[in-house]
Amino acid sequence: MSPAKLFYTDDIPTLIAIAKENPFGDLVTVGANGRLTTAIPLLITVDGDDVMVQGHLTRTNPQWRQSRLDLEALAVFRAEHSYVSPRWYRTSADNQHHVPTWNYSRVEAVGELEFFDDANDLLTLVTTLTAKFEPPAPTGWSPDQSPDDYISAQLKAIVGFNLRVRELRGIRKLSQNKPLEDRKAIIASLDQIGETTLASTMRSLLDTTND
Repeated sequence: MSPAKLFYTDDIPTLIAIAKENPFGDLVTVGANGRLTTAIPLLITVDGDDVMVQGHLTRTNPQWRQSRLDLEALAVFRAEHSYVSPRWYRTSADNQHHVPTWNYSRVEAVGELEFFDDANDLLTLVTTLTAKFEPPAPTGWSPDQSPDDYISAQLKAIVGFNLRVRELRGIRKLSQNKPLEDRKAIIASLDQIGETTLASTMRSLLDTTND
């Protein structure tokens, strides 16, 4: 899918927020035999003007050995998305002048990739990732709740990576090209089928992209 320029955005704070809210994505690299992709949790952090994407692969995953580090890597974050039916539009009563489409948001982080296997750095990474996703104490889990030798053995089974982001680019295809009446109708239909997060996102854009 190649969307119109209208849907592209370079609003960095918005792109960072989307990436943080949708951390399960894809690490994409190039190897000698073509593209390599792994779906994994991704941690994006910001320090001033520096943006970093971090995560880890299992040591048995060939991606960390086969990736060409002289070529840029790509981390992809996908937000809420949904099919949009022609029946939802209101500007054509017979629905013969609309076609199906898909609304979605997507963030791509492009930059230089490096892998690491230092035990202390890996422990810091997995502790941070765990803290992000685990429920708060007392029900949550953290690595320090397991024996040191067990955690040490588990760390030897993974390889961490840092993706130093050179470019953030995003697509927010949320019916901005449609009349206000149609956009409101799409939002109502999304709410009805349970796609409330996408509906809320579209609703938040009505004021800024109002026709």
